[in-house]
Amino acid sequence: METKKSIRQHLSQMLRKLKPATPRKKVMVATGFFIEETEEACKTELDRVKKHIKTAFDNQVAHLIKDFNMSKEEAEKIALEHAQFRIDSLNSSYNL
Repeated sequence: METKKSIRQHLSQMLRKLKPATPRKKVMVATGFFIEETEEACKTELDRVKKHIKTAFDNQVAHLIKDFNMSKEEAEKIALEHAQFRIDSLNSSYNL
């Protein structure tokens, strides 16, 4: 018998599927100033983004429950849609 996954489990699964961007040889950090991006920097950036998405999800759920008197399930569904948008935006920026 298959158990139904919670919305938070779906979010965790989506975040686990994310992979770090491939390092680029030249990244402009200021006008005319370039650096080489390392694999470690890409992994660190991905960890930072995952943490941001998770925190934004939790904050949005709390806000919807408190200010709009939504149920936890309704709030998590809406917050998951926003998290999915953030993940899609991240994926599109990696595939330049």
